[in-house]
Parts: sequence; C-alpha cells; structure tokens
Amino acid sequence: RETFVLYDANKAKIEKQCDEIGRKSLFISDITEPYGYEDFLQVQVAFREKIIQEVAELVKAEIYEANQICNIFKKKKSEISLIPAAFSAMFLNSVSSALTECFTSSLKSVASLVGINREDKIRMILKLSLHLQNHQMCFAPNIKELCLEFEKLVNEMEASLCQLMVFEETLIGDVDAKERFLEDVRNSETVQGLKQEIDFGLYLLYKAEKNYKSEWNSYSCLWETSKIDILKRYQERGWNAIEFETDINRFLEIGKNVLLIPRYTALEFCLVDCQQLKDSAAACAEEWKTELGSILSQISCSNLQNAFDLFELTAANHSVESFSLILEGSKRILAIFNS
Repeated sequence: RETFVLYDANKAKIEKQCDEIGRKSLFISDITEPYGYEDFLQVQVAFREKIIQEVAELVKAEIYEANQICNIFKKKKSEISLIPAAFSAMFLNSVSSALTECFTSSLKSVASLVGINREDKIRMILKLSLHLQNHQMCFAPNIKELCLEFEKLVNEMEASLCQLMVFEETLIGDVDAKERFLEDVRNSETVQGLKQEIDFGLYLLYKAEKNYKSEWNSYSCLWETSKIDILKRYQERGWNAIEFETDINRFLEIGKNVLLIPRYTALEFCLVDCQQLKDSAAACAEEWKTELGSILSQISCSNLQNAFDLFELTAANHSVESFSLILEGSKRILAIFNS
C-alpha cells in the first residue's frame, strides 16, 4: 500500500507540472501598439527562449519525479512487475501531450493576432513603410518576407519543444520520444486548424497588399514613366510646346494629389506608413517639372529666335517703327527664357 501511495504522490506532481507546461505560450500576444519589424522579431525570439527555459525546467522536474517512481519499482519489483512498462508509456504520453498543448497555446496566441478568426480586427501589431526602390513601389519589410517569417516563428516553436523530448532509455524504453511528439502534433486537429487560421490570415494580408498597391496606379506614372520614352515621343511628334506644358501640369497635379493621401493605412494587422512614398512622389513631380520645363524653355527660345530671324529678313516689308517694336518685344521675351 505504501508503494502505491508514493507512486500516486509522484504521479500527481508530474500531472501538475504537465498542466503548467500546457498553459504556457511561446508567443507573446499582449501587444498594445505596433512594433517595427525587427523589434517585433527580437521580442518574440527573446520571449520564446525565456519560456522554453521555464518549460525545460519543468520537464527536468518531471524526469526527477519519474526516476523516483522507477526507484520505487526497482525496490518492489516482485510485487508490481507489470507497472513499470505501463508507467513508461504513461510518462511519455503525459510529457508529449503537455508539450503539444504548449504548442497549441502558442498557436492560439499567434492566431489571436494574425489569424483569420481573430476577435480584435483593429489591433495593429506591426509597422510597415512604403517607399520607392528602382522606380518600383515597395513595402518594408517585404510582405512575402513577413509572411515567411511568421511561418518560421511557428516552426521554431515546434522545433524548440521537440528538442525537450530527450529521455534515458531506462525511463521510456526503446522509443523515439521526438518522433512521438511530432506525431502528436501532426495528429492534433486543433493544431492543424490553428495553423490553417494563421496561414489564411497571412494570405489576407498578402491580398490586401495587392489591393492597396492598385490604389496607387493613378499616381505611378510619376516614378514609372521612362524619361527616354517620353522624350522619344516628343521627338516623333515634333517637339510640340503645348504637349510639354500639358505634361508638366499633369505631373504637378498628380504630385499635389499624392500629398492629399493619408499618411497611415491599416492593412489587416499591419499599420502602413506611406510618407516616404509620398515624399518621393512629390520629388518626382518636381523633377518632371524641372526637366520638361527646361526643354520647353529651350523650344520656346528656339521658336522665338526663329521668329526674330524671320523679322530681320522681312524688315524691308515693314515700317521701321513697327519693326522696332516687334524686335524689342522679341528680344525681351528671348531674354526671359534665356535667364
């Protein structure tokens, strides 16, 4: 009877420690304001390492209690020869189930922030920025990179817990404890359901990014239009000054409209800051004004010079007074464009 009392006492300690492990999460979900991308990753990794250490200590305590029970079996082998095998299976199952539950708790934390079924749809956890790179609109970080990083965080949580499934053969027999844990994870409908929630939540972010980028299509000519192509078009059409002026005004108008776009936009669980893109777009508009304006000035000067030359050639057909007025006006206009 004393043997079973000791067995029950140690078994109760193991069960308590397993319950404590199952309640732990390796992912911090208590986020009240959006983090920068790198800061977010650092916080999550540091938190995971801290909790893994706590879980490792609990597993170590469980191993101690299990060895205490094994010692009881060794002393009373003749009385309870069938219990050790049953206990080894029970112990392995308890620890694997506890770590699987810990992984489940961690996935619930992730899903509560990024999953499709998250309750708080307006909580932003990450800050993104929108900028120009090689004449293309880009997110920083890249949305695909961000989604892959979340998958990596999930995989690392699973791998970290799996590494704790290491026990002496005398305690669990000839069993691959790590494979047992991975099998429990694969067979858990809850785990698989949470992973799908997370994956679909990330897909919605990817989709939202595409839709948001399309909203900038009416402004993209500022940075996507090729200067070589547009100058070639002017050349083919005979360097029409009116077309130059029309394009200058069009680019300036688009630049003004860009500045009216709100700086911040919410995309799923991310807060996008587009100020860098707005500044770059406005700068592009000014560049178009400067470059096209310079060419327009040259065209106008050339036209005036041609007119001036024509006036000189036809001076004989005009009165001296009228020609002098035309000549003086032409010189003044020419001076303005050359200044």
